[in-house]
Parts: sequence; structure tokens; C-alpha cells
Amino acid sequence: MQLLPKSLLTFSDLVQREWVDGSAINPELFASTVEILADEAITNGDDISYPIHEALNWNASKWRTAWQSGRQQRPELFAALINTWNPLLEKSEVFQVKLSHPIIDSQKGKPRKYENPVKREQVGGFALVTHSIWQKVVDRYAIDLDCSNLSTSINFWDWVSQHPEIPIFICEGMKKACCLLSQGYVAIALSGITMGRVTDEHGVLSLQPYLAKFAIPERQVLFCFDAETKEKTKHNIFLATVRTGKLFAEAQCQVKVIQLPLLESTDKTGVDDFIVDRGVDAFERVYLAAVSLNTYAWHHQQAQQLTFKPSKNLHMNVVFQLDQYQIPDYIPQTGIVAIQSAKGTGKTKAISAIVAGTDKLALLGHRVSLVRNLCKVMNADFKGDLDLANGQFITDSDYALRVGACVDSLLAFDPRQFVGCDLVIDEVEQVLRHLISGSTCNKDGKRPALLARLHILVKLAKRVIVADADLSDVSLNYLQALRGDGADVFLIKNDFKPEGYPAKFMVASNDAPIIQELLADVAKGNRIFVTTDSKSSSKAIAKLVESIKSIRPKAKILLFNSDTSGGRHETDFVTNINKRVFNYDVVIATPSMNMGISIEVKRFNKVYGLFYGTVTDADASQALSRVRDNVPRIVWCAERGFNFCKIDRSESPKHLKATLRNRWDREVSLIRAGLGDSLLPMVDNIAVENTHIDLWANVEAKSNSAMWALRDHLLERLKFEGNQVTVVTVNNDDFGKSIKAALAQVKQEHYLAVAGAKVLSSSEQTAIAKHECQSQDDRLSIEKTALSDFYGLDEVTPQLVEYDQNGQRRSEILKLEALLQSESALAVESDIDIFARQAKFGMGIFLPDQPCHELGRFIRDRLGLKDLLNPDVQYTDADLASLGDICRQFRFDIKRYLGFNISTNATNIWIFRLLCNQLGVKICSKRLHGATGMINVCWLDPDAWQQLQEIMLRRTASLELAIAPQPIFCDRPLPITITQVGAIANCQFAMWTKVISVIAYLSALLPIELSPWKPVRKIQQQLSLLFLAIRSVVTHHIPVPCS
Repeated sequence: MQLLPKSLLTFSDLVQREWVDGSAINPELFASTVEILADEAITNGDDISYPIHEALNWNASKWRTAWQSGRQQRPELFAALINTWNPLLEKSEVFQVKLSHPIIDSQKGKPRKYENPVKREQVGGFALVTHSIWQKVVDRYAIDLDCSNLSTSINFWDWVSQHPEIPIFICEGMKKACCLLSQGYVAIALSGITMGRVTDEHGVLSLQPYLAKFAIPERQVLFCFDAETKEKTKHNIFLATVRTGKLFAEAQCQVKVIQLPLLESTDKTGVDDFIVDRGVDAFERVYLAAVSLNTYAWHHQQAQQLTFKPSKNLHMNVVFQLDQYQIPDYIPQTGIVAIQSAKGTGKTKAISAIVAGTDKLALLGHRVSLVRNLCKVMNADFKGDLDLANGQFITDSDYALRVGACVDSLLAFDPRQFVGCDLVIDEVEQVLRHLISGSTCNKDGKRPALLARLHILVKLAKRVIVADADLSDVSLNYLQALRGDGADVFLIKNDFKPEGYPAKFMVASNDAPIIQELLADVAKGNRIFVTTDSKSSSKAIAKLVESIKSIRPKAKILLFNSDTSGGRHETDFVTNINKRVFNYDVVIATPSMNMGISIEVKRFNKVYGLFYGTVTDADASQALSRVRDNVPRIVWCAERGFNFCKIDRSESPKHLKATLRNRWDREVSLIRAGLGDSLLPMVDNIAVENTHIDLWANVEAKSNSAMWALRDHLLERLKFEGNQVTVVTVNNDDFGKSIKAALAQVKQEHYLAVAGAKVLSSSEQTAIAKHECQSQDDRLSIEKTALSDFYGLDEVTPQLVEYDQNGQRRSEILKLEALLQSESALAVESDIDIFARQAKFGMGIFLPDQPCHELGRFIRDRLGLKDLLNPDVQYTDADLASLGDICRQFRFDIKRYLGFNISTNATNIWIFRLLCNQLGVKICSKRLHGATGMINVCWLDPDAWQQLQEIMLRRTASLELAIAPQPIFCDRPLPITITQVGAIANCQFAMWTKVISVIAYLSALLPIELSPWKPVRKIQQQLSLLFLAIRSVVTHHIPVPCS
């Protein structure tokens, strides 16, 4: 029970002891910052004031005691006014007030420690620092200043703002800040952990102005919030630290987090409690151990990644004692079984033993190499090696019911053939990520159908078995939702950590130092395994290794990437990896091989890892662990990744979903009129709140988080997994030119290879598309055919391949065409075509796959960009003022829908150049003498503009000659795995649907007045389609279906 003071002196003594003795605060600092008051003060003129009420902006009763009746109208009140210096207004004001009779918080039901003045904006806690405290700060940071002779006009906090070499501590509460100041540390207090930031009308966070003044580049900012035991409070502290810390980081401050240990027999510990109990030296050690903001965030996310309660805890170097082939009795025969265990602890072998006696097995992965390896371990057939007849997989001699495939091929599984099967998804985190966001899973708009097929298989399976070293709640929640039976997940959690490997983590601005070291190791005769996430870099490294074969002529090199993975030698290597690995001295692998394979023999002396920013830290760590032998690892990683979500770069699933919905609402309002009666119902039934979108949002948020701090996250992961990591900072770039030359050579060879490939016919393209794996020649021919078709050229030169920039130029030209030919509705037709591709399967629409081309065209048009694309005009910054003003005003919409940031001080020419770059339009600029000095002038590069015009003219001519295919309006699924009778029935329905949809389209088109963008040829095409459809109905005697 709290004892209430009965006099001002008693209250003053209580407060002073609490601050000076209980929080180790210097008495002079306490006296300057804290003022003890009673609620009534009578001046010499008998005037009465109410200092506490005035400080808190309360309405006060004029008299505490009624003079006529002597009755007390309110109790006597004392308060400690905690004062602060406002660095913006440069005056002293009240920060918080501690009352002698605390007010009960109506929501929490307990007394409030402090009161904040009502109807007042937030203020920071800047203690009124005395000269003696100032001198302590000066002495701690060895600054040449004598504080005893300072002028009164100089304020401590103004001085601190001008010295970025002085670190700043952020605390909650003035007591903690004063405690640190008393030891010579500069600390700013917040009235609450969330009070360091402010949100504007656009929902954009920024630092409070009083903190922004101190957010100077290179300044170290340290967060020092309390250590807590309550999970909810700990999570709130994490969110507050990260969100405010990132705002400091955006200002180029060095942000760190001090993690205070919890004192014994306490449920929370503040920095003042810790210093009083353990002393300043102990705090100094904790301070020196502060971690970076990225490290702090990674560890918190790791701790929250898997919160499901384990059904079985293990501590074993292998998941089961497989040498005895005894599967524990506790493994359930039904439901979801999940295994979380570190890399190299036998998860795959454990699953193989569990499903050894299963008649029906559906095995899913995301890489061909992974699935082939799993099929071999689990005695299953790989789908690519099987034939398919009437919905059943067949081998040369029998039906196959133990089948493995990539999730891209899920539609090949007839669910009726796999009722009651064991459904196995190894490396489940990566498999689900590939399914929900991988580009190949949306080929021909099939992603909704793939998701629907997985849903059916999960529901029909007797048992779903998943495993991953980085298993998360996200995957388990998703599978539970698909299963839909409400049953708990049977989680086997193995907390054993294998002995780690020694790792040299190279911090360098580029990959030159690590490649130089790699080549030196090869030259010395070492056998090297190289893993990288970049196909072009894998080729360049192979080229450089080949260049030193004069030193080591017998060295055998294997390059394994997406271009070579379908080759005979490469396929044989993956299938028999622990035998074939002895045939090579240097193996260079990309994610095409790195996932799912396990090299368990001793062959390599070192493993090199080069990660450029396309994979997450978890994937990079997986790749480094493909070689199980604990040989040294040498690792280089880009500071930041670039494989962000295309919708938004947020780390919040909630924010991603909001952006997705906002984007789609605007897009559909623009294309609704062109959807037609058959597609409109699908638009109206789209919902953002569904299981698949939840998975997408969580996966993309996690990936975004990894991209923002890839190097730091990978470093922390390698340490967390028990490896002996040594960080080496290297600034040497002497080898950079050689690497650039190798990369340039690789690119030139690719340009020549594409130019020399074959242009495919439609039938040849269809045949190749059916292949499970495509050869290098097939890929080159596909690329050349795409270039020939797009640019309207029979001859594809190496210069054209280079100009195309791996498809980026095509994307830019399509945007330019859509803007310049807006009356032709090219963007609308493109969006509707992609929409219809998914709609044709009848399994709904997956919103993240909708490109929203029309929304981008609409925004560019409203910005007036079309009128500015004039090659005969030069623009000054003043000429582009209207464009710049609009873009700055709507910079958040520009970022959300066009994908780039515009700062408030960006020049108009810079904005114009950025908008033109998205359209492939090259801008030239120079500085000229103007009436008032030098001015910038820009214009469209005439040669580049002429080239674009020629390309668009050729494309227009090609499109006019071609018969444009009519979008499919049938909103029913096409046959996938059905019987012959079913196929006929479905074809009959599709034919009649085509007849009806063409008639409906014509009825809508004919009444419209013809115009240049509704040409007669459209009607001619529809009549031709109608004629062919009716002729087919009559020829084949197809009856009208009752449905």
C-alpha cells in the first residue's frame, strides 16, 4: 500500500531520496530539473495561484477550503514538477508532473506514476544541465572545453546538437535520463516509448522535431529502454525501438540498442536500477556490448519465428536413431507433422523413414535438383520421368503412386488418385515462398489453380509432413488453415546445434577481394565449392577460374546454374552427388543446385559464398551448408539486397495488404468498363482477407526485412547457428577491373549466343514449354524468338540483345506505348488479358500478380508527361515546375504506384528524368549561362528517341498484320486431369461458351459509334471467330448443354 505524504517537506524528502539515492542522480542536477510545489501558493499581496493545476493545464477550484463553512473542497496536493529545456523554442517548460496523490488510471485500474500537461504537443525530456554535469560530459568524450567559464547564453543542448561525435542515449522517463547524465552520458527522455516519432496525414512516420535536431549523420544513437518480463510489453518495446530507430538510421545515424540484463527477483529493470545495483563499470560493459539495430531486430524476429508449442522436444545430433530404422511410436498417423531441426541433423532421412511404408506419397519441392534428390532418398518417382494418362502417373511397367514434383507442376496431380496419401514438403519455407511469389508459378496465370490444387491435396491427405531448419508460424498457420479441421500441429522440435564451421566474413564494398582470394586458393591446388545467388557472377567466376588453368591445367570445373541444370552431366551430378563430386576440383553453384542437395563426403578444402542480394539470409545460410564437412567458409555479402516485393517494400504484413487493396481498388476502377459480363463477377468477389493473401503478405514482409539489412542479417544468422565467425573488413579493390572484364565477356558471349540461336515456330515453342527441364539451346531460342516477335525483326543482332537489357527495355517500351497510344487502351487490354489468364481456371484471382499497367499509365497521363515528350523542346527547371510541384505534392502516391521516392528538395529536371527512365526515354542535360546565372537544361536524346519511334512503328505494323487472339471469357476451369468422357464434356461446354461470349461481345460492340480506337477490324475478327465456332458446333454435332 502506498503511503501518502502529509506535508510538503515529507513529500520533498521522498522525491529527493527516490531520485538521488534510488536512481543515482547528481543532487545538483536533481535540484535544477525538479521543483517541489504545493497546489496553492499565496503571494505577498494575498493573491492565490495554483501552480500544479497551471502546469498541467487543469481547471482549479478557487479555494481548497470554503471560508464560510470551513469544509474542504479538495484534498491538499503536492507535486514534483519535472522541467525540461525545449531545444526548438529555447525555453524551459514542464515535462511531466509527479503527484503526491496519484490519479487512478481508469483503463489500467492502477495509479499513474506521472501526469502530462493536457492539450499540449509532445515535448522531449531535456534535463536542465548544470555546469558540473556538462564538465562530466566534456571529460568523458575528451573535448577541449572548460565549462566553469561558459557564458550563460550558451545552452548545453544546443552545444550537444553541434557535436555529432557525442553519442546520445534514448530513455523512457526523466529519472533514467538524469541518471545517465550524472555519469557523463548524454541522454534524452521520452514520456513514453512511442513518443519519439510522429505520423503525418499520409501515415508516414518521422522523428519528433526535438529529436530530429540531434539526428546528425554519423552520430551514434543508443536506445536504452527497460528490460521486461511480460511478453506483450517486450514486443511493444521492440516495435518502438525499431520504428524510431529506423528513423534515426534514415538520417544516417549509427543506431544501437543496449540490452539491459534483468536484475534478480525483479520483473523489470531500468538503467537507473541497474547502475544503482551493479555500478557504472558494469553499465559500461553493457553499453560496449550494445548491438546494431539490424542485429537487435533480427534476434527478436528469430525468437518470435516459431511459437507453436512442441509436441515432442529432442536434443539429438540426428532427428531419429536411423541406424536402427526404428520410427518412434509417438509419430501420429494423421494430421500435420512438422519437424524443426538444424541443418545437417537428418530431417530428410527421418521423413524418408516415416513414409517408407506409405503406398501413396505426394512429394513437393521448388527446385528440380531438390525434388530429384528427395525422390531418390524417399524411393519415389520424379514426375518428369513419368508419363501421364487419364490423370494417372505411369512408369514403363505400372502405375506410380509415390511421386515427387515441383510445385509448379501441381496441376499434374489428380487429387482423386492421392486421397489418403502422405503429403511431404521438405524445405517448406522456401517451397511455400516459391509457390506464393515465384514467377514460374504464375506462368499462363496458373497460380490460383496451383494454390487451389495444394488446398485440395492438403485436405485429402491422410498426413501432411513438413520440415525446415527455419520452420515458422507462418507456414504452419497456412497449412492449418488449408487443412481446416482445427487439429493441432504435431511439432517435433530438435534443439541440438551441430558443431559449426570456421567462417571468415569479409566486409567489403564489392566482391573483388573475395574473388581474388578464391582464385589464389584455386591456384594453390585447393578444392573449392563456390555458392552464389547470381547466375551472371557464377559465369564470370567460372571464366576467371578457367583463365588460371595455365597454373593448374588439370583442374576440373563444374558450373551449375539455371542455364546448365538441364544438361546430362549436371543432372547426373545432382542425382549421384556424393560420388560424382570426386570428379571435380571446383564446383560453382547457384540456387538451381544449392537447395536440397547434401554433400556428405569429404572432398572440398573450402567453401566460398558470394551473395549479391537476390536471396534472403536464411537461403544464403542454407547454401553455405550444402557441404556438410566443417571446412572453412569465406563469405561476402552485399550490404543491402534488391529483391524486394514489387508491391511495397514494407516489413509489415498489414501495410502490404493495405497497399495491395488500395492499388487494386484504383486499378479496377479504371479497367472495369472493359472487363465484360463474364469477368465482372470475379472482380466483385475478390477479397484481400484470405489465407493465401495472408501467406503472401507474411512471406514478402519477411523477405523485405532481409533485403533492407542483408549483410547484417546473414552475419547474425551465421553466429546464431553456432559457427565461429571472424569479421574482416577489406578496402582493397585492385582486382575489380578483372572481374568487370570477365562479366563483360560473359555478357558479350551471351549476346552472340542469342543472336546465333534459332527462331522458333509456334508449335516448337509449345513443345518446349511442355518440357520439365529446358536445355541451354532451348533457352537461347526462346529468348531470340521473344526478341524477334517484340521488336518486329527477322534478324536479331548481338546489339539488339544488349539493347534489350534482359527484357527491361521491352517493359519500358510497353509503358511508353501505353502512354502515347492511350486512345488504343493498350494498358487496359494488357491488364485484362493477364486477369483473364487467371480467371480461365475458375479458381479466383491472385491480386499480387495483377500488374496494374493502366494505373501507371493513368498517373503518367495525369502528370502531363505525354505532352512533355517532345524531342524538339528543351526544358529548364522552371519549365517543369508544374510537373515537379504535382509530383512532390503526391510523392507518396508516386512511390506507391510508380515505385520511386521523391524528396521534397528534388529538382524538377531530376523528377522528369526519372519518369522518362521508366519509359526507356533517354534524357540529356547541360548547364548554360542564364539571365540570373547558371541554369540546367534538359532534352530528349534525339537518336534514342528516333530508335524508339522506329521500334513502335514496326510493332504497330506487326500487330495490324496479326490476328489478335480473343481473351477467354469462360470463367470455368479448363480440364486438367480428367477422364476422356469428362474432357469431351468440358470441350463441349467450352465451345458453346465461346459462341455465347462472342455474341455477347458483338452485341456490346456494335451499338458503339465506330472510331479510330474501335476499328472495323475488331468486328471482323469477332465475326470470324463466331463463324468458326458455329461451324465446329455443327460439324461435330455438339448439343447445347443443359447447364
